[in-house]
Amino acid sequence: MPGRSDLVVDPEIRDQLLLARRGQAYWARRLAALPDAGFSAPSLIPGVSRRLLIAHVGIQARAAAMRVHSARTGAAPDPAELGDQFLDVRFASTLPVEALRHLCAHAAVHLNVEWRDSPPDVWERVRDTVWSRTKEVWVRALQLGSGGSENELPFGLVERIRAEGWPIEITDIRNPRFD
Repeated sequence: MPGRSDLVVDPEIRDQLLLARRGQAYWARRLAALPDAGFSAPSLIPGVSRRLLIAHVGIQARAAAMRVHSARTGAAPDPAELGDQFLDVRFASTLPVEALRHLCAHAAVHLNVEWRDSPPDVWERVRDTVWSRTKEVWVRALQLGSGGSENELPFGLVERIRAEGWPIEITDIRNPRFD
C-alpha cells in the first residue's frame, strides 16, 4: 500500500509543516530523555512543573487537531471534547507518567494526520495552527529542562519567535493560550 502524503500544495505551508514536524521530533526526543522520576520536578518556567508543561503540549496538539478536523470536515466540534482546556491541562498533569507520554505522542500523531488530510482549500483557515504548534514544541522542549539548548533550534527560528513577542523564556503557562 503506498504511503499517504500531504494534500497541501502551497510551498510556504509545506515548509512550515516541515519545521513543525521537526519541532515535534525535537520535543519527543527531549521528552524521551526525561526519566520517569523527573516528571514531577520543576520545569525551567518558575513555578511550573514538568507535568503541567507536558500536559499543556499534549492538550495544545489535541485542540489544534480538533480545529483542523472541524475546518476540514465542516463538522462542528463536539462540545464535550472541547471542554475547558485550562482544566484539561490541570487534569492531564495528574496522569501517570506513561499516560502523559502517550497523550503527547498520540495527540501529535492526530494533529499530523489532520494536517496531512487537509485539502488546499482548508489551509487558509488553519495555516496558523502550524506556526502555533511550531512555537509550542520548540520552545516547550527547551523549557522542559531535559538537556535541550537554544543552539539546537533551526537557524532564524529563535529570532522569528522573539520578533512576534513570544520570547523563548516564556514564564507563564498557568493560563495557556490555544491559538
